[in-house]
Amino acid sequence: VPTVVGAYSDEASNLLARTLTLRPNAQRFEYGTQNNALIYGLEAAVDYVSGIGRETLWRHNKALAERCRAGLQRTKGVEILSPTDAASRTAILTFRLAGRDNRTVAAALVGRRLRVRSVTESGLDAVRASFHACNDESQVDRLIEAVAGIDHAE
Repeated sequence: VPTVVGAYSDEASNLLARTLTLRPNAQRFEYGTQNNALIYGLEAAVDYVSGIGRETLWRHNKALAERCRAGLQRTKGVEILSPTDAASRTAILTFRLAGRDNRTVAAALVGRRLRVRSVTESGLDAVRASFHACNDESQVDRLIEAVAGIDHAE
């Protein structure tokens, strides 16, 4: 049985029924082009995280998110949507500015060279900041200041 299949491996398939019939000949092993960059990139990412240590990385990322949470909680008009229970919180913080189109808020932050994501799925209308090894406290402070400084007309 092949471990990888592709566009030319099958004789028949039905996605709804979740069935796949492989070709009876060697063409069943024809899987197409592999994404080597993705495979090598994943290997490098695992090596990077392993070198730092998962627990060390987690503590760093979570501390940055907690710093951001504390700063945004002191910022007028900010509603934090991420869990309030400390045990449920992660290194991702989702928030919104009340009464604002938060796509515009996210765009304004990106315009200030702060990497955030507009969250519009299911009508959420929010902004998400994700913290990682490449971030530091000065960037968190810049984000807090930028959110506080967003003019309601922006």
